[in-house]
Amino acid sequence: SGATVAAEVTSLDEPHLVPADSPLVSSLLAVWQDVTGKPGRPVAIGGGTQARLFPDGVDFGPAEDMEHYRGHGTDEYLTPEELHRIAELTVAAVWKLAGATS
Repeated sequence: SGATVAAEVTSLDEPHLVPADSPLVSSLLAVWQDVTGKPGRPVAIGGGTQARLFPDGVDFGPAEDMEHYRGHGTDEYLTPEELHRIAELTVAAVWKLAGATS
């Protein structure tokens, strides 16, 4: 038909990025290491979470290994051990962020 097509990219929101050395991320990484005994590392995911609704908010998830992450897939499940670790991480994070000292 001879028509010309032009693509236009429009972003409705600014990207949500929180530096790894921010107080929240640093605290959560410390919690991860305290609970798991392994150094944590921040992981950027492509999807949006409710964390972006809060200034400098981040998602704190239970995935130990993104290569074998089973969340939101056809074989999504958690083992009892993983559920226990998630509970430990959650309680420890709330405790640390609330300013508890011991």
